[in-house]
Amino acid sequence: MKKYFILITIFALVLSACSSERELDKTIFIPDEENIELPAYTEWGYNSFGANYERGYFVVSNDIVPCKILYRNDSLQFFLNGISSVNNQREPMTLAFIFPFENIEIYTDLLKLHNTLIDLKSDDCVVKMINGNDEKILEILNGKLHFKRTQLLKIDDVPNRIIISGIFELNFLKNDFPQSISDGRFDLGITSNLFYSFQN
Repeated sequence: MKKYFILITIFALVLSACSSERELDKTIFIPDEENIELPAYTEWGYNSFGANYERGYFVVSNDIVPCKILYRNDSLQFFLNGISSVNNQREPMTLAFIFPFENIEIYTDLLKLHNTLIDLKSDDCVVKMINGNDEKILEILNGKLHFKRTQLLKIDDVPNRIIISGIFELNFLKNDFPQSISDGRFDLGITSNLFYSFQN
């Protein structure tokens, strides 16, 4: 009987750990006090992001993994995946920021991004906008991507994820038409399942 009790206790602990892991992967949307359509800027790993996009928004969705990061050929590719609502249309959208960065092999190396400011207009930086099958490289007029803080989250002294928080904004030409994304903020928990690294 004691043996069964120990097995049940271990099973309950495993289920609890799995449940906690799933909870950490969810998106928590805490509305900004000044604009409730956007999430507040936080540094707690809430898996959330948002920005003003023209007279609409580009925000996180519970149905889409909000971020993936790829390190490839000496460049970091930072993907924000969500929903755009512009001209009364809602559609999936990805904003990809690609820029050179020092070597990152495993997800915990993302701590190197702490307080990194990227000038999106620099020649070695590329920003792509993806709507469905339509992928456009944006002509950046000005903009910045600031990784304000990175933190290592441990659970029971075991590394679990890197929390990456920051802000972004950009003015650009899309199909020769000027557009802007402003007041962007992100707060993301990146695990080994969301980070990829390889060289061609």
